[in-house]
Parts: sequence; structure tokens; C-alpha cells
Amino acid sequence: MDAKDFQSHILDKNKKIYVAYINEPPFYWREKDGTVKGADIELLDTVLGKLVYHLSNIILQLLKR
Repeated sequence: MDAKDFQSHILDKNKKIYVAYINEPPFYWREKDGTVKGADIELLDTVLGKLVYHLSNIILQLLKR
């Protein structure tokens, strides 16, 4: 696996990621058992899950070469 190959997959111009930043206090709370809940946590979990999924697929494709 070569860094140039990895970079070409990462910089695919057909795939775009948009990130919005809102300057507001976080919307979450802690449950009695210490777990964190709330809309911000759910959003973060979804975004990171999709990002990890896509990056994993890119890495697997590169390893198959």
C-alpha cells in the first residue's frame, strides 16, 4: 500500500463531507449509570460510525491490490 494510492482514494472528488459548526452549548446529559445520552451524542455516534465504515472500506480495497 502506497501513500499516493491512499491519498487518491481520500481525495476522491465525487465524495464530499460537510461539517456544520453551531456555537451552542452541547445537548447531552449523564444517566445515573454514567452513560452519556442526548442528541449531540447520537449525532456524533452516527457521523463517526459512517466515517469509520467508509475508511475501513478504502483500506480494505487498498489491501486487496
